[in-house]
Amino acid sequence: MVAALFRLIDSIKAFPLIYVLTDGGPGGATEVTNYYGFVQTFNFAYWGYGSAIATLLVAGVFIISLLISRAGGGLALDD
Repeated sequence: MVAALFRLIDSIKAFPLIYVLTDGGPGGATEVTNYYGFVQTFNFAYWGYGSAIATLLVAGVFIISLLISRAGGGLALDD
Protein backbone atom coordinates (compact mmCIF):
# COMPACT_ATOMS: atom_id res chain seq x y z
CA MET A 1 0.00 0.00 0.00
CA VAL A 2 2.83 2.37 0.85
CA ALA A 3 4.60 1.46 -2.37
CA ALA A 4 1.42 2.25 -4.35
CA LEU A 5 1.19 5.66 -2.68
CA PHE A 6 4.83 6.41 -3.42
CA ARG A 7 4.45 5.34 -7.07
CA LEU A 8 1.39 7.55 -7.47
CA ILE A 9 3.19 10.54 -5.97
CA ASP A 10 6.27 9.84 -8.11
CA SER A 11 4.16 9.76 -11.25
CA ILE A 12 2.75 13.18 -10.35
CA LYS A 13 6.23 14.58 -9.72
CA ALA A 14 7.57 13.14 -12.99
CA PHE A 15 5.38 15.36 -15.19
CA PRO A 16 7.92 18.15 -15.90
CA LEU A 17 10.67 15.70 -16.83
CA ILE A 18 8.42 13.75 -19.17
CA TYR A 19 6.99 16.91 -20.74
CA VAL A 20 10.35 18.56 -21.38
CA LEU A 21 12.55 15.58 -22.23
CA THR A 22 10.38 13.06 -24.07
CA ASP A 23 6.97 14.69 -24.72
CA GLY A 24 5.33 11.36 -23.91
CA GLY A 25 8.08 9.23 -25.35
CA PRO A 26 8.14 7.09 -28.44
CA GLY A 27 4.58 5.88 -28.88
CA GLY A 28 3.51 6.97 -25.40
CA ALA A 29 6.04 4.74 -23.62
CA THR A 30 6.78 7.30 -20.89
CA GLU A 31 3.25 8.66 -20.59
CA VAL A 32 2.00 8.73 -16.99
CA THR A 33 -1.54 9.47 -15.84
CA ASN A 34 -1.14 13.18 -15.18
CA TYR A 35 0.63 13.71 -18.51
CA TYR A 36 -2.21 11.88 -20.23
CA GLY A 37 -4.70 14.19 -18.53
CA PHE A 38 -2.67 17.22 -19.62
CA VAL A 39 -2.60 16.06 -23.24
CA GLN A 40 -6.33 15.32 -23.27
CA THR A 41 -7.11 18.72 -21.75
CA PHE A 42 -4.80 21.09 -23.58
CA ASN A 43 -4.08 19.32 -26.87
CA PHE A 44 -7.53 17.91 -27.60
CA ALA A 45 -9.67 20.33 -25.50
CA TYR A 46 -11.40 17.54 -23.57
CA TRP A 47 -11.78 19.72 -20.47
CA GLY A 48 -14.20 17.47 -18.61
CA TYR A 49 -12.16 14.35 -19.25
CA GLY A 50 -8.95 16.03 -18.10
CA SER A 51 -10.57 17.35 -14.93
CA ALA A 52 -12.00 13.90 -14.21
CA ILE A 53 -8.51 12.40 -14.48
CA ALA A 54 -7.11 15.04 -12.13
CA THR A 55 -9.95 14.50 -9.65
CA LEU A 56 -9.39 10.74 -9.65
CA LEU A 57 -5.66 11.25 -9.07
CA VAL A 58 -6.31 13.47 -6.05
CA ALA A 59 -8.96 11.08 -4.73
CA GLY A 60 -6.60 8.14 -5.21
CA VAL A 61 -3.81 9.79 -3.25
CA PHE A 62 -6.25 10.75 -0.50
CA ILE A 63 -7.81 7.28 -0.21
CA ILE A 64 -4.49 5.44 -0.23
CA SER A 65 -3.00 7.78 2.36
CA LEU A 66 -6.14 7.41 4.49
CA LEU A 67 -5.86 3.62 4.34
CA ILE A 68 -2.20 3.77 5.31
CA SER A 69 -2.88 6.04 8.27
CA ARG A 70 -5.75 3.80 9.44
CA ALA A 71 -3.51 0.74 9.21
CA GLY A 72 -1.09 2.28 11.70
CA GLY A 73 1.40 3.72 9.28
CA GLY A 74 0.52 7.31 10.14
CA LEU A 75 2.12 9.56 12.71
CA ALA A 76 0.81 9.34 16.25
CA LEU A 77 0.44 13.01 17.16
CA ASP A 78 -1.77 12.45 20.17
CA ASP A 79 0.81 10.59 22.31
